[in-house]
Amino acid sequence: MVSHVVPAAGHDLTYRHDRSEIELPVTVHFTDGTTAQTNLLLNPGQAELFAIQTEQAVSRRADAKRAQPLSDD
Repeated sequence: MVSHVVPAAGHDLTYRHDRSEIELPVTVHFTDGTTAQTNLLLNPGQAELFAIQTEQAVSRRADAKRAQPLSDD
């Protein structure tokens, strides 16, 4: 059973013009501790939606960090 999937360290995404897809190497982590390498394929619409949602998440993270009170350290 899959636990989670993360971008593969040290690998950049690529645009596959021949298939009009973005290819993102990922590492799949299984609940038994094993992993497997594969690719996440995104068509143009999926890639655009992913980019918008990622930017929104980054913005919310930045807003949350600004809202945190400064520590007394």
